[in-house]
Amino acid sequence: MRPKLENWRDHPRFERLDQMSDRRREQVTHRVQRMAADLDFKLNEAVGWRSAVVLGWAGMRGAITVAAALTIPLDTPRRSELVLIAYLVAAITLLVQGLSLPVVIRKAKVTDNSTERLAREQLELIDDLYGVALDEVDQLARTSEDEAEQATIARVREDLVAERASLTRRADLNARTEREDYCRIRLKVVAAQRSELSAVEDRGTFSSQGVSSAVRMLDRDEVRLTSFDDDAN
Repeated sequence: MRPKLENWRDHPRFERLDQMSDRRREQVTHRVQRMAADLDFKLNEAVGWRSAVVLGWAGMRGAITVAAALTIPLDTPRRSELVLIAYLVAAITLLVQGLSLPVVIRKAKVTDNSTERLAREQLELIDDLYGVALDEVDQLARTSEDEAEQATIARVREDLVAERASLTRRADLNARTEREDYCRIRLKVVAAQRSELSAVEDRGTFSSQGVSSAVRMLDRDEVRLTSFDDDAN
């Protein structure tokens, strides 16, 4: 499957790819790349021995026993007793294995690595997006001949570098407790800033436009922190 995705342009269905519009071609390429990424994720998602133990213990062996018993020919001696025994075995198996499954999970110490995997994906995505952004800014800097515009481009680049560093630090908080603590503390800071902003507004120290701009800034911070906290959960 993977080699087919790598050579998808050679497939007869995509013979007229060059004749498509740029937008349509980009959509098709993005979809295939997404499929390849999903396939790689599934192939690399290994099942360890701990998970294998839990999966084996949770297997529906009783149902298979009943199904096998029901295939016994009707003229088989003591068929009714055999089917009854199969049902009893199935019931006991389901009860014993079902009720003991939480204990098996605890003893096997199965851990959830979804948070760490999400953090790695975030780091890769951040690096990819900001890499493209910085390349675009550098291209603009090379083609621009206006000094004022060059200065603006330089500031944009500095902002992008700072944003990437900040987002990378946040995404690198792999542990759930660290992520939750980070968001909780930052939200307290935002709440304190809102209180100060309210006091400043009451005193009339700054213009309404300046206060509104600060409110929007705090709103953006709170939205980012809240969404970041939701990702951790």
